[in-house]
Amino acid sequence: MYLLSGNGIHFILDVIVAKKGRLENKMKILIIVFVSILTGCSANNVSRDKTANVAESNQAGFPGNTEEISEMGYPVGTWEGIEQKTGELKVLKLTSSNRHTLATYKIAFGLKLISEIHFDDNAITCGKFDCHILTTTQRGLPYKVSVTQHAGEDFEVVEAKKLKTKEIYSSSYTLKKAAKLTIPEQFHQHASEDVNLNKADYASAWYGFWVGVLEPSGYEDLKVVSLRFLPDELARFTVYTPGLPGRAEMNFNPTDIKQDRGEFITKLEGSLFANELIMRPTIGGIEGSYKLRLPRYPETLTAHGDFRLLKVKER
Repeated sequence: MYLLSGNGIHFILDVIVAKKGRLENKMKILIIVFVSILTGCSANNVSRDKTANVAESNQAGFPGNTEEISEMGYPVGTWEGIEQKTGELKVLKLTSSNRHTLATYKIAFGLKLISEIHFDDNAITCGKFDCHILTTTQRGLPYKVSVTQHAGEDFEVVEAKKLKTKEIYSSSYTLKKAAKLTIPEQFHQHASEDVNLNKADYASAWYGFWVGVLEPSGYEDLKVVSLRFLPDELARFTVYTPGLPGRAEMNFNPTDIKQDRGEFITKLEGSLFANELIMRPTIGGIEGSYKLRLPRYPETLTAHGDFRLLKVKER
């Protein structure tokens, strides 16, 4: 058994401390190397993500998620929507064959085509967030249409034309991805003969064929509405929604109409869109509102909105 002096003990402690210091330094070096590796990997991943995002944006070009994208980056398809300011229905068709159209239908004329602007790929320029169509109207006026993604496949559109007076006229509307048939196609397929009903003379100014714009409460889009109201038959109230196939069709018996303080109230049957109709005659046509109350909860107003109707007239 050996006994160590004080100096020997201090020597051994110094060795242990030195070895511990070297181990700590080695651990520090290993930690620094490990962190550097992780940082490098993270930076490479971020770089790859940024590259992928840029490539994806460049590939998408025109906003919107659609099944078919053209070589220029804009989607192929048909969109439709109502411009409330002018009471017109817009139909935008973009094809893969370099031939595109923006058609305008006047609702008051029974959705008659009043303008059709043709343009090709050379008129379209696209960025990461929107596309611009620069062309001319049928009268040769400078015409610009700016399209921005709104939600899903919907677009917010701002169009502007430069008048001969050098003033700029602009308007905006929402376009919905159209169903198999556009509203004008559905309308003329369903009511092609109704547009001629107003040529006859009726005993009441109420009788005839009416069309207009319906505005639901809340954030729903504008809709096209028509009313066929003739003597001795059920009246027909029809609603067409942009982007949706088919139509909501409701009937009422004119003999069931009740008058209350200048308003004409009746029950609707045939669709869950509405079951109560209120109409008020005006100098220019009919203003009114609709309501939906479910039979199980008659006190609750499930849906409602307003509309304005004009008698279909010749252009």
